[in-house]
Amino acid sequence: IQLILALPETGSLGLKCPESREQTLIFHPDENSIVEITERGQLIATRLIELPMPIIRYKTEIKINKKKANCSCGIELSFSLAD
Repeated sequence: IQLILALPETGSLGLKCPESREQTLIFHPDENSIVEITERGQLIATRLIELPMPIIRYKTEIKINKKKANCSCGIELSFSLAD
């Protein structure tokens, strides 16, 4: 079972890191997404797949924290949901 961070408007944005613990869920951006963080910590999503309506810099109300991944999966960018 894989935990996915997704929105109805964008689809999948991130996948839970396999080394993440339950207390601190850490996500890696989906391979078809670009995840940015505003100065206020809000997630901005761009989808790289072809959709009927392109999703470009879609600003969400989801608060996230950027994390530096030190895990064996090799993905450098990761993020967690803010409290």
